[in-house]
Amino acid sequence: MVFLTKLHWNTCKPRCGVKDILHDLDDSPRKWAKTHLTWNFHLASESVLLVTEVAFEMWAANSSLTFERNSTNSDIVISFRKGFHTFVDPRHQGSRICPSLLDGPGNVLAHAFLPSSEVSEVHAEKWHIELTVNPDDTIHLLHTLTHEIGHALGLHHSPLKDAIMYAFVPSKIFPMRLSEADVLAIQNLYGLRNKSEIAGPITTTVATTTIATRDTGNSADLCALRRVDAVLILENRIYVTYRHYLWSVDLNGKSYGRSLLLTDYLRFLPDNFTRLAGAYRRPSGQLVLFVDNTVYMIEYPSFELVPGWPRKLKDMNLPPNAKINAVINTNAGRTFAIYNDEIVAEIDDCSMIAVRHNSLHAIFPGIPPAVTFAVRYIDGNLYFFVKRQFFKYNEFTRSVTMAAPLDIGNMTVRFGKINNLTILRLETSVACLAMSRETVKNMFELEHCISRLVISLTKILGKINAKLARFKDIALTAKDKENISKVIRDSDAYDRNDIIDCELVALYFGM
Repeated sequence: MVFLTKLHWNTCKPRCGVKDILHDLDDSPRKWAKTHLTWNFHLASESVLLVTEVAFEMWAANSSLTFERNSTNSDIVISFRKGFHTFVDPRHQGSRICPSLLDGPGNVLAHAFLPSSEVSEVHAEKWHIELTVNPDDTIHLLHTLTHEIGHALGLHHSPLKDAIMYAFVPSKIFPMRLSEADVLAIQNLYGLRNKSEIAGPITTTVATTTIATRDTGNSADLCALRRVDAVLILENRIYVTYRHYLWSVDLNGKSYGRSLLLTDYLRFLPDNFTRLAGAYRRPSGQLVLFVDNTVYMIEYPSFELVPGWPRKLKDMNLPPNAKINAVINTNAGRTFAIYNDEIVAEIDDCSMIAVRHNSLHAIFPGIPPAVTFAVRYIDGNLYFFVKRQFFKYNEFTRSVTMAAPLDIGNMTVRFGKINNLTILRLETSVACLAMSRETVKNMFELEHCISRLVISLTKILGKINAKLARFKDIALTAKDKENISKVIRDSDAYDRNDIIDCELVALYFGM
């Protein structure tokens, strides 16, 4: 019998919806046959992983259980789910559809399965379970995980209101502590931590333990990389890959944790693969991955291969040795693979065959060749990255709306005085900014000021790049090099009242 627990809200308090043990026909203990268990939180951020470690430690500190994080074939698999959803782990037999719905406040927020022979899963509704301490209309993540992990270890509900395993969530849940009832329940299943120890109630102030994770062997910071291979946005997270590594970035907090190994999740990949060149999500929900000269279609979120896959590039009417630059699925539902730097193939998502091939300029005018990766962002625009520059592209007007460098290169900081006024001067190879001491002080005191300044400068750089490119095109039409400046000033593209136009012509072409 599959035993499922649910965490939901009733009209009074949040409640776990598992049937009370007195009314359960099968009230026999369900437990693991071992005391060392592995766990993994599917594609979780660094902050969520830390909270999860504390939740497991709450149970380990009061029993003979030990826990180790392992992303491969874990005993307990935790994931954020929503609505109707599937199991994450492919070891689940029978239907892949989870029998319980997650539908947020007022209904089910989380559920867990009691121990089985291979794997137990915990599902939580991400959008209403926060890391903050019990804000309005949310349930603190640590309490939710500790309660549901208790079920995954074999515990039923407790009738005592101060217990973590009490069916209702108390109004005050921090600091977290296991009650004596929780401690006795877990020790009844797995025994004491050691024979000489009698553990009392444990709170969240317990000493942290080291949780073993698989070492990726990669100490590089994502932001320090000079390039990446592919970018894919799923469920309000952006996934970035480089060679064999994967980073998961939270689009809300703009934060990311340590790198993961692609092969920990994509176990079908050969050990000697070079890189993930492109990825996109089909309208039907599956993910399509271009890895070297092979294409994989997988179910999401189980990451299982779809029958009949993988296929070679030639099976999709692509050159067998094509160098895939990027793959992108547009807002209009069309899928394009950019290959060999300047050719675009449109892929029919029904037949999974490239139905037509065109030049990059014909499909995406304004995008230069040798794209390194491309992504459709949540703002509705397509973004193409070429070396250290990005191009913001509107697919409906078929135009580049913004272009700017990804970085400004090395920066030199100088201090000096102008008319006895202390000045901070920031210099790069392409720009210079001078500020007074009071201005710098006010910038750091004003919230978001620096971010707004960077955004403003980026917009100006994009305008300058676009204007300079236009002026260069006009310069090519000049018959006499001595008259280039005059030809530009006489053109419709030149605005004599725009300081950027005047400075560009003076500095780049000469007056």
